[in-house]
Amino acid sequence: MKSVLYFTKSVDIIDEKMGEKENGLMLVLSGPSGVGKDVMARRIVSCVPGSTMIRTYTNRAQRPGEPDDAYHHISKEEFEE
Repeated sequence: MKSVLYFTKSVDIIDEKMGEKENGLMLVLSGPSGVGKDVMARRIVSCVPGSTMIRTYTNRAQRPGEPDDAYHHISKEEFEE
């Protein structure tokens, strides 16, 4: 139940801030693996008009079964540049 409350409040805040900002708003979801960051991001994108998700960069190896377009996979050297 808490996550639904947080989600509703987050969408309300994002809607309000996007209306105020001409240049938009960037929201960063951070947390340990498996806590639901992607689920929350997809729900926000589906509820907030004009919002979108970006593809992130990682220097880790692609996981088995992971879609090719889930991340931009680059070398550690490229990542550190």
